[in-house]
Amino acid sequence: MEKINHTQLELFSQGEGKVSVSGQKKRFQFTIRGYERVILIALGFTVTGIIGFCAGVEKGKSLAKIPAAPVMQDTAAREAVPKPQSTQPAPRKTEATSEQYTIQLVSYQSKVSALKELDTLKKKGFSGKVIPKGKYTILCVGNFSDKETALALLSEFQRQTRYKGCFVRRL
Repeated sequence: MEKINHTQLELFSQGEGKVSVSGQKKRFQFTIRGYERVILIALGFTVTGIIGFCAGVEKGKSLAKIPAAPVMQDTAAREAVPKPQSTQPAPRKTEATSEQYTIQLVSYQSKVSALKELDTLKKKGFSGKVIPKGKYTILCVGNFSDKETALALLSEFQRQTRYKGCFVRRL
């Protein structure tokens, strides 16, 4: 009796990749249909996009972190750094060094216009100053020690159509 070598590939009807009884292997052919190729390409782009997005998020997180001040680990290194000695005591905040407020009325491109407007305000009894800022000149009125006093005068200027956008600011 002759012994027949059966393989599992013989069970398939097409017989591709089938080993014959003589022991010779047939070449296994793998084909991808057109729609399968499109699906595989779309999956490849999707996976690549997701990986790229995740990498970008991680890089953004690392850029957004603010580096903390370096902490010295060694106590000997801390002792080696000399501490600054100050001969003067720290200045205390007094009334003269407290914040000063003013009302910014308008800003002009020419300094001449700002000075003309300042003259008309001085004739009305207001004290003011002209502050150059870049290519603009800012016209401010008053010098107040607290914001509440400045806000009281601000409402008077805001009623006038000429100074509708005025506001209180620090000097």
